[in-house]
This record gives sequence, C-alpha cells and structure tokens, in this order.
Amino acid sequence: MYVPGADMGTSDRDVARIYEFAGVKELAPSGLTLREKEGMPLEDHLTGYGVVVAARTACELIGMSMNRATVAIEGFGKVGGGVARYMARFGAKVVAISTVEGAVYNPDGLEVEKMLEMRKKLGDKVVLEYEKGEHMRREELFALPVDILVPGARPYKSDGSLVKVLSYFQLTSLCQEPDPTLSTRETRTKSRRG
Repeated sequence: MYVPGADMGTSDRDVARIYEFAGVKELAPSGLTLREKEGMPLEDHLTGYGVVVAARTACELIGMSMNRATVAIEGFGKVGGGVARYMARFGAKVVAISTVEGAVYNPDGLEVEKMLEMRKKLGDKVVLEYEKGEHMRREELFALPVDILVPGARPYKSDGSLVKVLSYFQLTSLCQEPDPTLSTRETRTKSRRG
C-alpha cells in the first residue's frame, strides 16, 4: 500500500494540490498514518523500519552482522527517529545523531529512547542538550568511524567531497534511491569504499 504524503521540501498543501490536479475529490489522510505507537506517528515507524530492514539486508549480503554494528544517523526527525529506534532494537549501536543544530557522538552508544523523549520537548536542540556524548558540528558526523552511515536529513548530500571523507568502511543506507548528484566516478569510488 502506498500512502502519499508530504516529504522533504513539500507540505500537506502541496499534496492537496496534487490530489486536486489529479481530480481526486476526497482528500483524507489514511487512518493508518494517523495512528500513534509508542508516542511516535505510525508513518515514522514504517519509514524508519524500512530503512533498517534495507540496511540489515545489505549487511547480510556483505557478511556483516548488524548486531553491535555502530551507526551514525544524519537527521532525527520523522525518518531519523524511526531509524534510530529500530537500529537499536535490531541490536545495532547508535553512536551518533545529527540535526540542523549540531551532532552528538558517544562511541559507547546513545540512549535512543531517552533522546526520542527529549526530542518531544527540545526538537532539533536535543543533540545539544543530551549530556552523555561529545558535541560536534553536524558535518563531522560523516567522518566518524562507524559501520553504518544513514545520510537521511536532506537531499543532494552525497558529493565528491563526502566520498573523500568516508575513509572507514561504511555501509551507506540511502533512504529511497541513489543520489542523482553523484557522478559515475564518485559512485564507483563510493562502491569501492563500501
């Protein structure tokens, strides 16, 4: 089942215009997406879970265990929050999270559920207020020694400069499709590095 909805760079109003243009008279959100589970909208769970299952499958293909794999996540909103929750539940160790405000890193792991609770009150500032980690600029997330990197907060994030930074073996989980901004050479470089 596909439920169209607002995503990065779009709003509910944009979706309403698409429905209008398509001649759809009734614009009602799916009852499924309006539900909450564990204090988080169900659609956030679904998206995050999908990214984690894709990462787990990629791990299996390269013979890597997801259990205790270290993870860095760019973004801690709708997608990133769900990814963090399910990475932890699948046994991975979320060690870094970034938002537009900055990033927080702890090689021993972050307390994902605590951060999700803090996020309700603090929003993107959660990475600045979380006390059990090293605070850094958000760009530094990409240079951390992690097994799995989830660049999920903004489009066009992968470019030649990013490929050069990925010096550790990192499994990159791109949420929906390969980044169209990568040249063929950069894609090959990225593939060789993991």
